[in-house]
Amino acid sequence: MNKPKLFHIRSSYFYGGPERQITYLTRSLANLGIESMVATFVVTKKSDGNQYYEKLKELGVPSYLINLSGTFDFSPIGTLEEYIRDNGFNVLVAHDYRADYFSIQLAKKLRLPRVSFSRGWTRNSLKVMFYEWLDVAFLKGMDGVVAVSRNKYDELIKKGIKQDRMIYIPNSIPIDNVASRDNSIRDRFNIPHDAFLIGTAGRLSIEKNQEMLIKAAIQVLDGDEAGHFRFILAGEGTRRDELNGMIPERYKDMIILAGWIEDNDSFYADLDMFVLTSHMEGFPNVLLEAGKYSLPVVSTPAGGATEIVEDGRTGRLISFDDNNALAEAISEIYRDAALQRQLGDELRKITGDKFEARANAAHFLEFINRIRERHEQA
Repeated sequence: MNKPKLFHIRSSYFYGGPERQITYLTRSLANLGIESMVATFVVTKKSDGNQYYEKLKELGVPSYLINLSGTFDFSPIGTLEEYIRDNGFNVLVAHDYRADYFSIQLAKKLRLPRVSFSRGWTRNSLKVMFYEWLDVAFLKGMDGVVAVSRNKYDELIKKGIKQDRMIYIPNSIPIDNVASRDNSIRDRFNIPHDAFLIGTAGRLSIEKNQEMLIKAAIQVLDGDEAGHFRFILAGEGTRRDELNGMIPERYKDMIILAGWIEDNDSFYADLDMFVLTSHMEGFPNVLLEAGKYSLPVVSTPAGGATEIVEDGRTGRLISFDDNNALAEAISEIYRDAALQRQLGDELRKITGDKFEARANAAHFLEFINRIRERHEQA
């Protein structure tokens, strides 16, 4: 059997957590001698193009742009079929419900195995719930499904996905090339270099529950007469105005809605602590980023967070919506420098031991080869 040559499809317009995961995977596979191409979509009537595609080109990731006339335009399947055949791709890898549909149709025409990643479902609107229902239906037609957390693996079994087609491979991260703190993020947002900076990152959407951090931050700042603390929330989304309205005027320069921060490494390098307040997660990449930078973390037990954070050892786990417990945990960790180092060091260790990108890419390659063998036998 020849080497796998992978054609990834991801329907996305920005470079967030799942998109970073695809980059980490394709780069790690390239180090194993495996070629990949990442395809994404653009609706031609939109003027803003596709930031994800531009980022792929910037990073040097082999990429392909699928032009659509509208959201439900499936006419590019014929062009894709020709491109995949001409370039010798022999495995289709989908990363969301639209990509699932394209890969299923292409696999039928090309007689290729199809594999899909299942990350997280937010269920934050009827429209999203419908798309997630579609995703489950499409996953049932896949030759292989990768669940990125143990919770997701169990959920997919309950949804009727056959266990013999599934594998659990958690999200992962390359832990080398750690940036040094240069205060560039602090300087951009006028944060004192000696402030204790607590950060979070993610879409400003309901399932991320950033109001929990804002409420806790107000409690901490109310008791911070010396002005030691600052809070920064990285990310964009529909809740920006709502969240901004929760921040008292006296704390507008201490609780900062920073918007989208492109320089991911500088962001984490400038933090002293990371907080995750989500109600729902697949497998939170942000906790791995915090682990790469040896940051103490406080997290809710959302999705795969409990696979990373063991309370008292690799971080602190607190209940959903308990902003009092969050404020107490922040203050406790701040007061104990030895605890900061211990939690950060242990998180860094588990990140390297269990969630390193190269090791998980090797597991994925083994899975792909198993799927290909079964597909050829069938």
